Amino acid sequence: MAFAGAVGEEQEQAAQRRILARRQRDEERRIRLLNARERLMGVDTASFEQMIREKEAKKAAEKSADKLYANTNQAIRNILEEEHMRVEEEKAARHLETQAAWDVQMENKEHTITFELNDPNRFKKDQPARVGDFDPRCGASSMQIFGGEDLRKGDRVKMQQMQLSDWTAQQLNEKNAQRVAQKEEEMKYAEYLAQIEQVREDLEKAELERKEEMKIEQRVSNDQLSSMRAQQRNAEREARLALEKRNTETVMNDRMLRETRDQGASRIPGRIRPDHWKGMTTTQLAEIQQIQQQQILEKRARVEAERKLTRAEASVSDSVVDILQQQYDAEQARVAEERLRYSQELLVQARQKKARDAEQRELLGSNKITDGFFNRFGSSCR
Repeated sequence: MAFAGAVGEEQEQAAQRRILARRQRDEERRIRLLNARERLMGVDTASFEQMIREKEAKKAAEKSADKLYANTNQAIRNILEEEHMRVEEEKAARHLETQAAWDVQMENKEHTITFELNDPNRFKKDQPARVGDFDPRCGASSMQIFGGEDLRKGDRVKMQQMQLSDWTAQQLNEKNAQRVAQKEEEMKYAEYLAQIEQVREDLEKAELERKEEMKIEQRVSNDQLSSMRAQQRNAEREARLALEKRNTETVMNDRMLRETRDQGASRIPGRIRPDHWKGMTTTQLAEIQQIQQQQILEKRARVEAERKLTRAEASVSDSVVDILQQQYDAEQARVAEERLRYSQELLVQARQKKARDAEQRELLGSNKITDGFFNRFGSSCR
């Protein structure tokens, strides 16, 4: 039936989608494992939980869509089966009507006027020309008795027909036995494949459980790190507040930092400290400013002398700079050559990986069961 082929194609497409989804999950897991920063520092818990919710919503939507699709297919299948049964019943009814009419005709044909002309057994009902070897009707001129004739031909032909029928029945029995044995072998192989599928499902279930445990452990670890970070921030804030309080107290208790105006007065009566300008007279401030201006001029002269000395040293070190520049250019050329060789190696590795991935896709996509299929159990990255 047509709907049976459509259902088979849908099952193959569903299996192909499951295989592609599984490959995508493996690729995402491989990318996450190769990311050293994400593996060492962990991931954002909120984003991770949001991803889990999105995946669960996506799975629920896919499940509902698959259920709706299955219900639709079941309804279509029921309609097609009902239509097929109706057509078959109509065919059976027409066949019964035709058979009944034919039976009526066959039962009454012997009573028709032309039956004797069309009787297939008309010649079989006639008496044979010769009945045995001593038929008084057969004389010398009857041309019915001859020497060397085979009188047991009919029995021999019947025996041969019975032997042929017996041989045919034996061959049919042997073929039926072979068909039954082949069917049993196919059933055993189907059971074996079902066991393999069950083992695969168990492994996938164990992998999912292990992933869930890892997610829970990661979430607990992230919570612990978040709590430790919060405690560390609180300790830092308390230490900063204590330092600010201590700084404020120091400033408020230090006369120099508060810049009190009586700092210029020395402990010795009648004397003034030149390092404290507060409390000094205008004349004293002018003298201090004059001394500071003289110090500025001396500093400028010293800076100019240092500049001349620097220019002289710079003229002497030009050759050294040129040598260093040449060494730097040679080092840059060597680094560029190393980068070029490294990029070429990466290209070669990428081609090799592409060929290896194509081989793996061809092997996995062909769905052929070989010796390598059974040798790969327990050797995957999961």
